[in-house]
This record gives sequence, C-alpha cells and structure tokens, in this order.
Amino acid sequence: IEGKGCKVCEKDYLTVFPKLAVMYYAAKKRIKVQTDTDKIIGIPLEIYFPEEKAAIETVSQTEKVETLKAYLCRKREIKLIKIPFTLESSEIDFAMKIKKAFRSLHIFITSNEDEDTAFIQQRFFEWRKGQKNKGGGLMKDRKFHIYLDDEEYRQVLQALIALKNNLIAQGRYTDAVDDVLIKFTKARKKNMTVQYI
Repeated sequence: IEGKGCKVCEKDYLTVFPKLAVMYYAAKKRIKVQTDTDKIIGIPLEIYFPEEKAAIETVSQTEKVETLKAYLCRKREIKLIKIPFTLESSEIDFAMKIKKAFRSLHIFITSNEDEDTAFIQQRFFEWRKGQKNKGGGLMKDRKFHIYLDDEEYRQVLQALIALKNNLIAQGRYTDAVDDVLIKFTKARKKNMTVQYI
C-alpha cells in the first residue's frame, strides 16, 4: 500500500530514485538525458547528458570497470561525476548532491529538496498504480517461455548468480534476482528435437 510503509514498494522506489531524481532536475532545465547507454564509450554510462558532455554514476561497480570508465570518459572529454546512492541513503541529501553536481556544470537549480523528493515519490507511485490497473503492465505479470540447451542453461544460471553477487557487493536488494533464480531452477524441463536445415 503506497504511503503505508510497504517494504517492497519502498525498495522498488528507492532502486529507481537516483535516475528519476536526475531526470527530474534535468527536465526542469530542459536538458536531454540518456540512461544506461553504451554508445558513448563502449560500456554503459548510467546517466549521460550529451549537450553537457557529462555523466553521473550512482552505482559503484568493480574497481576495474570504474577505472576503465574514468579513463574512457577522460579520453572523450566527458566529465564523470560520481554520486553514490544506497538504499540506506537519504533522498533529500541525494537531491542536494545532484543539484551540486549540476552547479559544477554551471546549471543552477533553485527548488526545495523536500518538495522535489515528495513529488518524485508521488509520481512514481501514481505511475506504478496506473501500470497495475492496466493489467499486464508490469514485467512480473508477463510470462515468457524460453528454450535453452544445457550450455545456454548453464550460462544463464551463471549470469544470474553474477548479477546477484554484484548487487550484494553494492549493498542493494537481490529479491528480484532471487525470484528469477528460483523460477529458473524450478522451471519444467521439456525435451525437444531440433532439426537443422
């Protein structure tokens, strides 16, 4: 129930809050934003502003990936700003840090962080409620059937375990990955004959 302390709803909201907050402030100044794009440096940038040649990262990755990302951004003259956010972080403090990052790009945003975070949260829960009312709007309501050979099955399982370990290292929740792992390992196996033409 929105606004009543539901841990699942709150976790879902906090997981997407960093991107929502950055996009909210960028929209106030009509700044274009690209999220999770790998077209710029070859590895994904969490949030990228093409007009400003700047990127914001809120999630820490392995040291090698971080070093590589910093090097590639420097080579392409992209200002890389790191603002770590965990589920224990304060939304208001994070909003203040985002505004400070924008100031470092000579973009000045004057607003009340309390009102901003309340507005972002309200819009998220309105969107989520609308998705549930549409029926089938959320990913968990959709069903997919995939057919894998033994090698593909092993690769998917290893990828899910690696994703879970990465989320644990970042201090983030792994509930969604756990659900997929359970469904994946309990899925009914069906023998099929494949004919190659």
